[in-house]
Amino acid sequence: MSPSDNPIQDAIDHLRSLESDCGDKADSLDNFINEVTEVKDQLDEHATSIGELITQLDDVAAIAQEVDESMSEADRFLD
Repeated sequence: MSPSDNPIQDAIDHLRSLESDCGDKADSLDNFINEVTEVKDQLDEHATSIGELITQLDDVAAIAQEVDESMSEADRFLD
């Protein structure tokens, strides 16, 4: 922007340019926030899935323990 003979118009033009830049940056920030929110939601879903897997593995471990105990009892019975 080169200075003209009308400093008031120069100031107005400069402020319009700043307004446009700020609007563009605000839009970019909104887009970034939306993307981060989507990633957070996906991470929450993954955390829930991992929690469910842990619960299932705990159940499998308990069943394996019961099987092991039953096998030990069966071995004693057969001896």
